Amino acid sequence: MRFLPLAAGALLLVFLAGVTALNYVSSNGQPLPVLGQAPAFILLDNYGNEFDSRQLSGRNWIVNFFFTSCEGPCPVINGKVTSLARSYQGRRDPVFVSITIDPKRDTPEALTAYR
Repeated sequence: MRFLPLAAGALLLVFLAGVTALNYVSSNGQPLPVLGQAPAFILLDNYGNEFDSRQLSGRNWIVNFFFTSCEGPCPVINGKVTSLARSYQGRRDPVFVSITIDPKRDTPEALTAYR
């Protein structure tokens, strides 16, 4: 799982929406409706490499927002996301993307150490 620096919000809401979406797809087999489109972005991953939103084009993805200094829900939610991602390991979709909301503190080095 890659950690990407970006100022954003809604950590728990996005995670729960993703889980709900996965349950919807798996329960009725129908594709999810398109509700909107995320803007294009280029971020840095925990290795310092650029990660372009085009890499996610045509794929289903679940975003987890967090920050490494979070002592509250972040470690629990990140553990749940990691567990969920492992259950889909080897499949094309969904792609799991974790994005920090504290890019000044969460450098690529800090993100790698956080793992």
